[in-house]
Amino acid sequence: MAIADTDGDKYYHPYYGSASYYSAAYYNGAFTDNHRSKATIQNISNVGYIGVVVRCDGNDGGNYYVYIVNNAARWIEKRVDGVVADIATVAAGVSVGNTIELRVNGSTITAYLNGAVDTALGDAMGDSTGTAGVYGDTSLTTGKPGIMGKGVTTVCAADNWEGENI
Repeated sequence: MAIADTDGDKYYHPYYGSASYYSAAYYNGAFTDNHRSKATIQNISNVGYIGVVVRCDGNDGGNYYVYIVNNAARWIEKRVDGVVADIATVAAGVSVGNTIELRVNGSTITAYLNGAVDTALGDAMGDSTGTAGVYGDTSLTTGKPGIMGKGVTTVCAADNWEGENI
């Protein structure tokens, strides 16, 4: 299954009352557990965050892997049973028009920036493995693709979201 909003009439942006609020939404379609999530940055700043999620579910506020960005940084993190942990980070942001994509296939998680593996992301942290945009993690095995936001403003937005089996 593949879904997309490519007509430019819908986009996602977070609005919350605290910088610690996360919101993830997934498309409840017939996806396999190996899939991708992709979006185009429509608006970006350093006070909010936007990201694409894979293996997202509705359990206890949502478990997921996310490739999350703003104009100052990019990173991959996971949320498992309410606990958020970084997998990899880089202190370099994105710009309007950039595309971000996260793929999960088995235990391999790969981040793409503008169609190429994001090799600027550093070494894996915590119990994850890997480097340079390609990581291994077995914390989550099921879920669906989606999009997420974090922050206190509406200054980060994404458009043209796509989710697809791989």
